[in-house]
Amino acid sequence: MTVIYNTRVSGEEVNALHRVAHVFASSTPDDGRSQYLKILVASLRNQGIESVVFDTGVFDTGSGAVQDEAMNRARSIAETIRAANVQVVFFHSGFPRLITAVLAAGRLAPIQVNVNHGSDIAEDLFDGHIHLFRHAMRRTGVSSQLNEWIPMVSDVEARLRTAEPVTKHALGLDPASTVSATFGNLSDVARNGYLRMLSEILNRFPKHIHLFAGPGNVKGIRSFLHSEGILPRVRFLGHLGEVAPLLGVLDVFLASFPRSNSNFVLDAMGAGRPVVALRFPDDSDNSAAELVSINELTPRTEGQYIDVVDSLLRNETLRQTHGRAMLDRFRKEFRPELLGERYKAFLAAFRRPSSGDVL
Repeated sequence: MTVIYNTRVSGEEVNALHRVAHVFASSTPDDGRSQYLKILVASLRNQGIESVVFDTGVFDTGSGAVQDEAMNRARSIAETIRAANVQVVFFHSGFPRLITAVLAAGRLAPIQVNVNHGSDIAEDLFDGHIHLFRHAMRRTGVSSQLNEWIPMVSDVEARLRTAEPVTKHALGLDPASTVSATFGNLSDVARNGYLRMLSEILNRFPKHIHLFAGPGNVKGIRSFLHSEGILPRVRFLGHLGEVAPLLGVLDVFLASFPRSNSNFVLDAMGAGRPVVALRFPDDSDNSAAELVSINELTPRTEGQYIDVVDSLLRNETLRQTHGRAMLDRFRKEFRPELLGERYKAFLAAFRRPSSGDVL
């Protein structure tokens, strides 16, 4: 286990609910939870709340000796966290359920909160639950404790201020071309439904170019696009550590389906680009349409998805209108500073009315 950072509010005494811990298990340096936590810690610091962050790494919970070793490791981590002397511990989902139970059952702090990044935990181990998406909160199996929707955020506006923009010329694109993109793991775009949609769009617009950026196997995708005769107008940029420089060349961002990467959807919104996202039922894990939340950009069928993209590519004024709507929504709901404010309000619900203290 690694203590990643321990932030302290300079020149201030830290009292009970002004010191919290976050526990998560990252898989890669650019894991979505890692990025979320960096923003969260900075935003909480601006609210006068100190954070200690513990990355437990990845657990192997096999059987026999392997499981025993994982359990012992979890107990050791629990003791380290308990020694940090915090009053609140946030468990950022991603642990195997067995390990979560071992950690949380030990009562590491007076207040324990599960942060649902995509895997809700119904066990009676927590005093409250934070859900990053409204649909996850609606379908939660927990109703007796405090439940709160606190949406994810993006620091893309700050990243855009320091990024060196990429031009169409640098990418080898015709300046007259329109450009769309989909960012994230290529396994999210490998389904035939999404590829059929993309094929139809590229066939309708001979000068249109589509960009992919993200890790994964391109072989099957390239084979499909080649069979459709559109491969020359698709660029595979590989896994990029930062996509902000690309956002300026985009005319529209196409959220993949049936899965999509919510972080990149927010990045495109924060850059003022229209985002098209297929609408899914509340029991789906695809949350792109919830983030976009504009009926004209969240079609219900693949055919409607194609029609929406078609309209955007044909009409620059429409693209600008929806781009401004995306930016307005982003600034209202998904700015980084809002995260600390909302967490602070959530913590205030645990304070006893007689204490006289205000967070």
